[in-house]
Amino acid sequence: MPDDPKIDNDQYHKGLCEMIRRNDPAAFEYLYSEYCCLLFGLALRVTSSKEYAEEIVQDAFVMAWRSIGRKEQNISMKTWMIKNLMVAIRSFLTSKNILYQMKTDCFPDLNFELLNETQISQSYIAADNTINPKAYDRE
Repeated sequence: MPDDPKIDNDQYHKGLCEMIRRNDPAAFEYLYSEYCCLLFGLALRVTSSKEYAEEIVQDAFVMAWRSIGRKEQNISMKTWMIKNLMVAIRSFLTSKNILYQMKTDCFPDLNFELLNETQISQSYIAADNTINPKAYDRE
């Protein structure tokens, strides 16, 4: 974050994005130092596993590095990084065949409920390992 109050936060993040696009390692190191603790805490809360959280955060930063050119100008860097984290969590859980339900009732809290097979029958599982909400309409 800029120390000079004259520097606009949006302007600063645009510059940071441009530096990352140019593969500037210092810019990416800054991005990592700025958001790693936040992302790790969120991932740890979802998975309750330090190892899983570390892998998910690594995946989120790899996604950020690869997709910086597609970052929308109108969303903050923090929001964009959390968006990358959410994609990384979903991808990771799906790759491990871990069933989950993403809950949005407490938004903006990040809430994934991990499920085991005794909690839900296979008829409720959608193709992407999420809960099929339409299955509940049958009851």
